[in-house]
Amino acid sequence: MKPGTSIIAISSPPGIAARGLLRISGAHATEVVVPHLSNFNPQKRQSETGRLTIMNLDVPVITFNMPGPKSFTTEDVVELQLPGSHLLLERVMGLLIDSATRRGIPLREAGPGEFTYRAWFHGRLPLDQAEAIAAVIAAQSDEELLAARHAAEGSLHARLEPLASDITRTLGFVEAGIDFSDEEDVVIASVADLTQQLEIAADQLTQAGDAAGGAESADVLPRVVLRGPANAGKSTLFNALLGRPRVVVHDEAGTTRDAIVEPCCLSSDVSVLLVDTPGDESSTFAAANIAELEGDLVLWCSPCDAWQDAPTGALCIGTKRDMTSERPACDLCTCAHESPDIEALAALVATAVRTASHAPWASRLALSSRQRGLLDRAATSIQAAIDLLAIDPPTGNPTRPSEVAVELRETIHSIGSITGTITPDDVLEVVFASFCVGK
Repeated sequence: MKPGTSIIAISSPPGIAARGLLRISGAHATEVVVPHLSNFNPQKRQSETGRLTIMNLDVPVITFNMPGPKSFTTEDVVELQLPGSHLLLERVMGLLIDSATRRGIPLREAGPGEFTYRAWFHGRLPLDQAEAIAAVIAAQSDEELLAARHAAEGSLHARLEPLASDITRTLGFVEAGIDFSDEEDVVIASVADLTQQLEIAADQLTQAGDAAGGAESADVLPRVVLRGPANAGKSTLFNALLGRPRVVVHDEAGTTRDAIVEPCCLSSDVSVLLVDTPGDESSTFAAANIAELEGDLVLWCSPCDAWQDAPTGALCIGTKRDMTSERPACDLCTCAHESPDIEALAALVATAVRTASHAPWASRLALSSRQRGLLDRAATSIQAAIDLLAIDPPTGNPTRPSEVAVELRETIHSIGSITGTITPDDVLEVVFASFCVGK
């Protein structure tokens, strides 16, 4: 499944629908479709309506052209929205493969999960997030879907990557002390220090496993969602709370198109995942509405001089206080450019978070059985290293540093097999074989 030739697949589910989707990815994606589209510019990143003509077929099409590397796979990607007949999609796919082959263009039908595999292969996302995409596809309930969406955002990777780095540093101290294991007067890192570092790492592994099983975890960050009408100043407040320009701010409504998630420290004891959303949307499946469903706390942001009523249970935040003398009946009126206002907002949100109950899915990471097994193996290995250290006096070097190092390498290997840092071919086959074709 190594990337090379361009691939094509039906990427919409079977069944009756107004439209169906064909997706093409690879260096020759635009060459495949250029001769058959009436209105298509391969040089521009855009969507176009037109006609697709191939053999005896002439059908309406909406074309999305996404040149690499700014695409999901990082390759050139072309998506064709056609009338939603599965037979038509299969027919067009077969004709495009035949047409490309006659012109000497390498094109074949994609295998299971191959689009996501290419995203992983090119460094677009780590392996655990690739598996989370499969979990999103396979979700059977709202709770499973939300858990998988959190995992797809990188929750597991964010936990395990720094943990692996910490264990690697500890391994470095252990291996540095091997040459001095017989010299009592040279201590690179004492048994007590090494044990303390590994016990902290073991606790973090346990917390990751508990969170994946649905148990409450003390370090799960609550999600604070900024909602409100378009151009209400949500993104400006988002940046101000973060203390850096994370999202683009513009006077024109609709600048923010998707939900943006960032960790944010509100006080010495309260950190949250801050979620910026597009302007209030009516669709149930709009990014802003989905973000609110997943949130633990909603901040309703509306301009002071054009106040709109907030949803039940939300904290009401008036924005653009400096631009009007109007003061609506809300929890706090703010100017995002004045530090005292932002400090007051952070304190208000921190207080609300301390008293709010977290959503039941917020502590779940939706581990696959493969990830669960590797996490258990990592926990077993690090505990074995701790048990080896327990044999020795706490102030000296380990007397069995080579054995401790072996256990720590096994721990790092198991974590790396989850995140994709270590990816034997047989592991990749297991992961991507569970995907649908076209994903």
